[in-house]
Amino acid sequence: MKKILIISSALFLVSCGSDKTTSLEDILNSNDLALIREKRSEIETQKNEYDHQLASLDAKIAELDKSKKIPLITSLKTAKEVFQHYLEFQGNVSTKNLLVLYPEYAGILQEINVKEGDKVSKGQVLAKIDDGGLNQQLAQANIQRDLAKTTYERQKRLWDKKIGSEIQFIQAKSNYEAQEKMVSQLQEQLNKTLVKAPFTGIIDEVIIEKGALVNPGMSQLIRIINLDDMYIETDVPESYISRITKDKKVEVEFPAIDLKVNTKIAQVGNYINPANRTFRIEVPLPNKDGVLKPNLTAKIRINDYTN
Repeated sequence: MKKILIISSALFLVSCGSDKTTSLEDILNSNDLALIREKRSEIETQKNEYDHQLASLDAKIAELDKSKKIPLITSLKTAKEVFQHYLEFQGNVSTKNLLVLYPEYAGILQEINVKEGDKVSKGQVLAKIDDGGLNQQLAQANIQRDLAKTTYERQKRLWDKKIGSEIQFIQAKSNYEAQEKMVSQLQEQLNKTLVKAPFTGIIDEVIIEKGALVNPGMSQLIRIINLDDMYIETDVPESYISRITKDKKVEVEFPAIDLKVNTKIAQVGNYINPANRTFRIEVPLPNKDGVLKPNLTAKIRINDYTN
């Protein structure tokens, strides 16, 4: 009986020892709900104990460690101020006074009176085309006109005194008017041989050389530009059509030349492009120093909301 009791006790101890050493994987594989819950409760108890120990250790480390880094704090005093919202776009600088001049008369380019960089005034003669004898024709026509005028004036004086026939007076008048028109036409043709500046500006490029044969509408002669009247045109999505209006404040930045300009919207387009659903706006630019050039890239910030 004593032997049976000793063996039973040994088996019980072995069984208990094997339960304690059972791995988590074995418990999970056992599918024993009670055993799994028991294991979870055991681990949670151990976790709480470890958390309490870690908190005690951290507190002691903080007390003993004098070199602990304290995070920097920045303070800011709040105050009321104006809130401004901006819409940002990109655009290119343009000018309405940028023109390539073409001849109105066919012939040999006889003279070029300017060079690149010259400042010119509106109406100044920039070049001259050989008139091919047109000047002599005009001189002859002036003589014929003067003669016709004298004849007409004499016939008129006689007709006023009821001397002579009416048909002679009418013929004299008609001849004078015809000669006057011929002179005017020849003068217009002769004026076309002179290439004049359409506006005050700067000669940007002389494209052709003296002595070249030029033809109306085909031969480029001179590029002239005026840098005073500059502006930016850009496309704006239609979703902003109610927020962008004329006279809205605009900040323009030119990264290439490190320049900022304050201006206003001068014009808002009334047409929405169906291809990209945008409308155009125009922003004028002051350019007293002439630092802004056509096609210069610009960043546009439009103040669409202020509170």
